[in-house]
Amino acid sequence: MSTRYAVVDLETTGPKVKEGDRIIQIGAVFLEEGKRVEEYATNVNPLQPLSEHVSTLTGIQDEDLAGAPLFEELAEVLWQKLQGCVFVAHNLQFDYNFLSHSFEAVGLPPLNLRGIDTVELVRLFYPQAKSYRLGDFCKAHGISLEHAHTAIEDAGATASLLELVHTKIAQFPESLYQQLKPFLAFLSKDCQDFVDACYAQNLSVKKKEGGYDSPFTFRKDLGNFTVYSQSTPSVSSRFSEGEKVYQNIALDSQNFFEEGQGLQVIQADSGLGKSFNVTLGALRSSCDRVVLSLPNNFLGEDWVKNRLPDLAAQLGREVKYTFLKSAKHYVNLAPMKQFIVYAKSNYSEINKQEAHFIVAVLVWLFETKTGEKSELNWGLFQSKLWDKIDQQEEAYDFSKEDFGEYDFERRPLQAAKDCELIITNHAYLNQYVDWLKQEGWVNERTAFILDECHRLPKVYQTNHQISFDISQMERYLRGQNQLLSQTLRYPFSDEHSLVFYQWESSYQKVLLLLDALTDDLEKLLDRAEADKEGERVVYCSYEQMTLSAHWLDLVDFWQEFCRLIWLSKDVFKAFRPQIEEKKSRWTQWEKNLSLGQRLVSQLEDLVTLDDHYFFVVKQESLISEAGGHLLLMGILTNPREQLGQWLRRLGHRVALVSATPAEGMSVEQLESYYGITGLKAVTYPSYYDYDRQIRAVVLKDQPSLPEVDEEEASQLVCRVLTFLHEHQKGPIQVFFQ
Repeated sequence: MSTRYAVVDLETTGPKVKEGDRIIQIGAVFLEEGKRVEEYATNVNPLQPLSEHVSTLTGIQDEDLAGAPLFEELAEVLWQKLQGCVFVAHNLQFDYNFLSHSFEAVGLPPLNLRGIDTVELVRLFYPQAKSYRLGDFCKAHGISLEHAHTAIEDAGATASLLELVHTKIAQFPESLYQQLKPFLAFLSKDCQDFVDACYAQNLSVKKKEGGYDSPFTFRKDLGNFTVYSQSTPSVSSRFSEGEKVYQNIALDSQNFFEEGQGLQVIQADSGLGKSFNVTLGALRSSCDRVVLSLPNNFLGEDWVKNRLPDLAAQLGREVKYTFLKSAKHYVNLAPMKQFIVYAKSNYSEINKQEAHFIVAVLVWLFETKTGEKSELNWGLFQSKLWDKIDQQEEAYDFSKEDFGEYDFERRPLQAAKDCELIITNHAYLNQYVDWLKQEGWVNERTAFILDECHRLPKVYQTNHQISFDISQMERYLRGQNQLLSQTLRYPFSDEHSLVFYQWESSYQKVLLLLDALTDDLEKLLDRAEADKEGERVVYCSYEQMTLSAHWLDLVDFWQEFCRLIWLSKDVFKAFRPQIEEKKSRWTQWEKNLSLGQRLVSQLEDLVTLDDHYFFVVKQESLISEAGGHLLLMGILTNPREQLGQWLRRLGHRVALVSATPAEGMSVEQLESYYGITGLKAVTYPSYYDYDRQIRAVVLKDQPSLPEVDEEEASQLVCRVLTFLHEHQKGPIQVFFQ
């Protein structure tokens, strides 16, 4: 017998049925064997006036309901229609409970039906969806929903959504389905049955597709990094009066990169297409490769999506590119694999949240071409489970793991060998340019374009700042000692006993050295007066610090702490069977080992600094969010000079592009700003009449609209528009981002 689904949506006077809210509209679509066999739609008279909010949201007015039947007049017919069905809704708990309570209120039995929540399904099987709200999801996936918050329209859209999920699951390869199967048990029983039925429907045509490396199934075609040219250029036509300026920037840049004239600042107003046309000129030149560095990855994404096709159109050919980002942007498959393997073998230890996370990530890995976590829905992207997974790096040896072409971090790097355009961000380029040179991916014939270059000094300073939190070290040591005490409650051999006693000896020595170091630094801070926020800061030159007893204490502490971390890993290996018996203990060990390794790296960075740095000892306020942390920091003494040296290392084809710092700055000022001599500057005239520009109003100290609910956002917009209407003449345009 085929399953009959009742896809239901309600519109109500409010969300709280037990406090007197009532149904005002019902929509239901009935499905059998993938076909819509019946619809049910009606208004309902709630015998109470609608709020302005409900009328605005649904479009329903009091007069529309005046002649509608009461709920008790239609309840029995609807109750009978629902019997034997699987109840489906987008946010099942609300519609099911509201309707069931309404039936009880008129003397009918409460609902006792199986149920499927389509929100749960799309969260699992559409992990890249930007939003799971019905209207947003339908718009993004081509489902018709012209009149949202109309019950029958919403029910119809939800039915289409259910069919969409059905089709997708039916096309899963066998390997993916088998990988998902253990974790689907954490869905409701009815959702499990639905997923199994979807997959079984087309079982006879199942084939393994794409790459397979248990527990992952990857897509077969990862694509390439080529953008093909469009038939019609779109950039130059945006400002016809500026076409000559465009051409001049592109032609001048082409000549500059051909000749390898050194470093040049390009000054021009915003909106003239500086970075676009400088890049166009560089690609037209004979340079081996072009590196375009942007302030952040958001601008890089905009370039890939919106500007590269225009660039290809202007060149009249395809453009081969790659986009380089740091490792944190990509899924790390080795610890992810370990996390899933552990979850399968310790099934009783995982929870629903972790199981749902694994299902969503496995589905995403089957679909993604890039492995970039930013593709994921914001909630999944922000999950704390990513940190938990990455912490396994220090607990396990993943050096032998090789995922070949599915090593997503390496793919863009490998592509760089054959690409003519490398897009990246300032922080990445600053950190890895020497490595890129060693790999042969950039050389003397490479053109570098640094867009919004006024941000470079700050980026360089931040990139090279070292910070070690002594208070965090104290917490780490306390936590590690507690973990050892818990572990030692289990029986262990003489060999294990030796490992532990070595650790205990090192631990006690580290505590003594840490106390000595802390006392030294606090004595330094005694010389400083607290500011109005309660912070104390002492600055020491490289010579002052390295010739003092404080430095010897720091080096001794670092060396012994390195030994302690090494011994901690030995303890973890020795007691691993006992540790893995309890999930919470295993998780805490991973977390502590990861934190310990980070602290070792921070200490190593500090003790290996050279005389380009000075040291800062800082005691943060006890009432601050940091909670009175004691920090030891290394900061560049002359970051602009160091920046200038780094810019020189880039070569003789470097263009610094930005309107902001150049305005009103002489060549001498520019040289001082970037810490470099022999800088050239080119200025392009503006064709804008600034007296005729539209006045812009930018809101400050106001909440971001996504951070508040719809009602608060609407009220904020209304307050702003009312203020502007009262204080300025003419039309008002509002831009949302």
